[in-house]
Amino acid sequence: MGDYFTAATEQIKSSGNEFMDEFTVGRNLVKGSWELQRVSFFTSLISTRVEQLTADVRFHWDAPYWEAIS
Repeated sequence: MGDYFTAATEQIKSSGNEFMDEFTVGRNLVKGSWELQRVSFFTSLISTRVEQLTADVRFHWDAPYWEAIS
């Protein structure tokens, strides 16, 4: 998101049109927001899958122990 904000800030400095500046800042912040949401979504999917794999490993790791005591 920082790259989009930086690009908008640079355009504000180089442009004299206030409407264009506000539009550019808004557009770039929305792009940054969507990118952040996309990264958050994929991070959530990956962490969920890691939790599932970890649970599988723990179950299979502990299985012989539980079978031995039952």
